[in-house]
Amino acid sequence: MKRYAWLVGALTLFVLAMGAVPVYAQEQSGSIQGVVKDAQAGVLPGVTVEVKNQATGAVQTTVTDSNGVYRFPVLPPGR
Repeated sequence: MKRYAWLVGALTLFVLAMGAVPVYAQEQSGSIQGVVKDAQAGVLPGVTVEVKNQATGAVQTTVTDSNGVYRFPVLPPGR
């Protein structure tokens, strides 16, 4: 049993050290992506798209790319 005492001590130290590793909080956010098209299903580049949080009134805007794609990569939770 004394032969393995150093191993038990090393494993205990390892487990304690792993408990001291900083833990990062999970971020709560969402994203929206879409394509703006006209009535004939053609994409529309250069269109300004707006998203508004109904609860706070906060507004974010973006412009569609050459393929008509818009992206809001990080949005706080809300309606």
